[in-house]
Amino acid sequence: MLLQCDPTIIYGLILDDRYRGKIYESDIRDPHDYNTYVHPGLPPGPIANPGLASLKAAFHQPTATISISSLSPPASRRTSSRRTCKPTTRPNRAISPHATLIAT
Repeated sequence: MLLQCDPTIIYGLILDDRYRGKIYESDIRDPHDYNTYVHPGLPPGPIANPGLASLKAAFHQPTATISISSLSPPASRRTSSRRTCKPTTRPNRAISPHATLIAT
């Protein structure tokens, strides 16, 4: 199965120092190893690695209460709401599944 992911094309082009700021049709046909439009399955390696600060943040999550703002659909009834929950709970349960999350 072809994944057809643009970031993999960009990554392969950056490795070859050929990325031009946009993806062109010729880039989609380019058979470099990371092109998931040409090669089925996953690319041969990761296209990004988290930094040490990201890993520490993932393992040492804050215990403080956070606020989440959401805009509730439908468009004819645009109402804003604010919910408060602990990061260890599921913030998504506190808001509509169609809402846009904005951490404040």
